Amino acid sequence: MDFKITNKEKEVLKIFWHAQKPLSVSDVVDIGTKLSKNTIPIVVKNLYKKKYLEVDHIEQKKKALARVYTPTISEEQFIINDLSEESIRNLFSAFIENNNEIEELEEIKNLINQRKNELKGD
Repeated sequence: MDFKITNKEKEVLKIFWHAQKPLSVSDVVDIGTKLSKNTIPIVVKNLYKKKYLEVDHIEQKKKALARVYTPTISEEQFIINDLSEESIRNLFSAFIENNNEIEELEEIKNLINQRKNELKGD
């Protein structure tokens, strides 16, 4: 999933993340966004093509069947994927330099050591 997404696509994806349940296009329209109701189906289709959304199920909506979508990636994972390795390294460096809480720094140290052990196969 290396596709870059537009601001409109990101806006719609945020609606799916915050809903925490599968949504149809009409659900997204009902929730409301700055996008027009004619733009939302196109944006959802693009997110589906780019594999950021998948069809969860199909349900009856008024007189027609509608696809109900769910995100294939969490908001947290999307943010991490969106950042370059260098910017992540800079972010962690700045966090560590500006953090004065020993407990938080110990927690990060433990997480790093745990991950290192997993990679070593211990």
